[in-house]
Amino acid sequence: MALHTQTHQLASPTRADLHRYPGRYTDAPAQHPNLILGSLHLLFWILFHPAAWRSYVSRIDPALPPTFTLFDLTPIHWRNSVVHQLLWQAYGIPPLLVAMVLSPLLLLTGFPPEQLPASILHFAAIALVMGFCFGAVISVAAGMVGGIGISLAVGLAGGIWGNSALTNSLLALFLGIAGSINGTLSDRKQVYVPFRQIGGVTIGVVIALALVLTRIGITSLGEAAGLSSDTAYSLARSILVFTSFGLAIGWRRGRLAGLAGGVACGLFYNIVLNTTNSSAPDLLRALTSGALYGISLIALFVLPYVVATYVAGFWAGAWAGPLGSYGRHIYFAYGGREGNPNWAAMPVGFVGIIFGVTFSWWRPLVLYPFLAAWNRLLFEAEKRRSPQRTPLLRWHSAFWDELQQLPLYGLDEHLLLVMARNPGEGAAALEYLATSRQRWAARAVQIELDARRLEACAGLMAIRQVARTFGAGDHEDAQLAALLRTFRQVSQDVDAALNQASTYNQRQSLSKAGERLDGLLSELTRSGKAYAVRFRPSALRWRQIIADRVQELDTASAAAQEIRSPYVIGMPLMAQQEIFVGRSEVSREIERFLHEPVSPPLLLYGQRRMGKTSLLNHLDRFLPSTVMPIFIDLQGPAAWAADHAGFLYSIAQAVTLAAEQQRGFNLPLLSSERLADDPFIRFDAWLTAVEEALSARGVERSLLALDEFEALDDALNKGRLNAKAVLGMLRHIIQHRPRFKVLLAGSHTLEEFQQWSSYLINVRLIHLSYLSAEESRQLIEQPIAGFALRYEPEASRRVWEWTRGHPFLIQLLCGEIVALKNRQHLAERWLARLDDVEAAAGKALDHGGLYFADIYHNQVDEAGRRLLAWLAWQGEGAVRSRATLAELPPADLEQTLARLIRRELIEAVDGGYRFQVELIRRWFAQRARPATG
Repeated sequence: MALHTQTHQLASPTRADLHRYPGRYTDAPAQHPNLILGSLHLLFWILFHPAAWRSYVSRIDPALPPTFTLFDLTPIHWRNSVVHQLLWQAYGIPPLLVAMVLSPLLLLTGFPPEQLPASILHFAAIALVMGFCFGAVISVAAGMVGGIGISLAVGLAGGIWGNSALTNSLLALFLGIAGSINGTLSDRKQVYVPFRQIGGVTIGVVIALALVLTRIGITSLGEAAGLSSDTAYSLARSILVFTSFGLAIGWRRGRLAGLAGGVACGLFYNIVLNTTNSSAPDLLRALTSGALYGISLIALFVLPYVVATYVAGFWAGAWAGPLGSYGRHIYFAYGGREGNPNWAAMPVGFVGIIFGVTFSWWRPLVLYPFLAAWNRLLFEAEKRRSPQRTPLLRWHSAFWDELQQLPLYGLDEHLLLVMARNPGEGAAALEYLATSRQRWAARAVQIELDARRLEACAGLMAIRQVARTFGAGDHEDAQLAALLRTFRQVSQDVDAALNQASTYNQRQSLSKAGERLDGLLSELTRSGKAYAVRFRPSALRWRQIIADRVQELDTASAAAQEIRSPYVIGMPLMAQQEIFVGRSEVSREIERFLHEPVSPPLLLYGQRRMGKTSLLNHLDRFLPSTVMPIFIDLQGPAAWAADHAGFLYSIAQAVTLAAEQQRGFNLPLLSSERLADDPFIRFDAWLTAVEEALSARGVERSLLALDEFEALDDALNKGRLNAKAVLGMLRHIIQHRPRFKVLLAGSHTLEEFQQWSSYLINVRLIHLSYLSAEESRQLIEQPIAGFALRYEPEASRRVWEWTRGHPFLIQLLCGEIVALKNRQHLAERWLARLDDVEAAAGKALDHGGLYFADIYHNQVDEAGRRLLAWLAWQGEGAVRSRATLAELPPADLEQTLARLIRRELIEAVDGGYRFQVELIRRWFAQRARPATG
């Protein structure tokens, strides 16, 4: 079944839904409360789901490593009831499990019943002693696997089948598996060069050989000193056990612990050895012989393992330990005291070690066909299962076999089926898979969900909502990421269009969205990607919806004979909007700045709504093709970032998006994962790659235009970002990357931000102020080609006088004039008179309330508000002297006047002061209470 055949709409899960299935789709599942089943649960986690074991250990103590040993447990741990349960399940239950498995098998193969208790006790003793020894020196997890595995290997191959070659093979296999456990479970990233790893293994094997030769030498010395052969042999082996365990424990836990551990192990071994004789009871002899076998086998495992691990990490230890232990086993098990080893058995055992150490690599491959069949059966059962019942997806191997790297085909279909029936559970499974080895399925499902979401949009209102709830996210496929970004940008265009008050602006924004979709459809037609076919119907559907709405607007506008208003109120002008006028002098100054080989940063300074962002959006029109402007809105994600990685990722996204939109090429991607470690180092390396890519495409300079830099300063002050790191990075780019030029834009100068001025020295200031009289007249009378409304000269002049060429206020007032004229009869509609300007001014003050309120609340203090209110009440064009103003309440008149002049609210004229802009004066006169002397 193809993914796109199910087209029903999926409900959107909430964040709460993701946490309603704690035991199903998680790396922290609950352990079974039964002691035996709980022990099997732990064993399963160690072999199949290492993250679950790590989580289990972390719940005991977050500081405890997953490869902890018994010596790592503190007195506090020993008093913990959870640790008590773990020790029972690690050392009490495994011998019982061995007995439960071997007893029926031995009886079924004709084993004498009278010998069964002693044999079972022998194998159980191997499990207990080996588990404890592994747990004391290697890790508790390795002890569980090694104790159970080796005792079963000896019992099955030797006790039941009587095959020594098979016994040796299985023994070597489980020694290798036990040695590899720590490498699989460790949450530390250990990367060593091959030479060091080979050296670590070699050192471990040499140590094992030295221990063996030492034992032989001690035996010979004992016999030469007059000791009996048995006594000398026993003494030598006791010393070997003491030395190996003592040094291994001492290496990890210190000399005192090593001495105590070595003495304890040596005494234990000697006692067991002396108890294992023909005069002891059968059960006791079976118990001690099993213990003797286990401790002898591991004696030459622990020290090579510990030393090799110290030199080159867990995987070096995984090879050294089994090689040392198995080599000793072959040498003494076959040669006895005479030391005549059976060399023919060596290759078989070494093959077993290789398979054991690489168990976590080949096991998933061997089990893959069986798991694929199991998963398919689950899916077929799921399809026939009632939607009201608990889904079977939780039993899919993707959620419990963490080490399976091969793709589990069909997982995406199963997940989609569950999401259609139970969105909450499906979302929880999707979230888990997104960070697992089966994340390909999560990506495939997410692509399908995105396609269905886009396909379900039936009108403009649905399309506009996509940008608010739909994120393009990170995709390894750059083309897919670009495709989803285009859909999101179209949604933003539609949202902007529906926010426009005028029919003309709606039509312009929608036409822009339609053009973007036309380009997307062309790309999808040329693309050979499988998902191109899936997304093309959505693009066609959206294109038709937008075209239908544009046609409706054209029809309605033509029928009403309305004047199309091109004015954009309260939003920056985008590059495609032709209403942008003027600013050629500022553009030329920026171009000169860009061509200087070494230059300080540039600060584009101007009051709010003066057109800074609009100018930055249109820079590409004025600059040569060898220069690429990169617009970065610091009021957006970059300033919202919670850390440096998020901040730098947002900057990188803006750079790649600018290259794609303005030049049509893809730059190297910088994923959020790469920034998780040393973000500034990673970002700097990425900038080098970007410079090379831009240079290869003929781009000599890039302008990093950081708009609204005050928002970034707020993030620095709140501690989300470190000022020294962020501003230091900017200074480094300015000083050492001449291909990148930095431009800051804001309504403040750097002198008002001390931490910025100390890093960015000699900043060049460009003041963006009012439009000239000629530029203002063009914006009023001819904002676009073919503008239908004409102005009487007095009316046009009055608009300019009342706005003083402020681009936002011109558009605000002229937009109200167009709206007023469209309500008039056709005979009066096409000419704007002086009384029309007067009538529209009141509406402009009302509809521009947010702009004026920002001045009142955010740009001036209480003293400034009082002075402005009083001056506003003096009337249009009124000039008041400094002496008159000195009689007002503000205590520090000089400071208040300086601040208001810097904010371009008042100006000095003929020894006095007046409002710069009449519309602002009118708003203060209507809304503010004047100060009284």
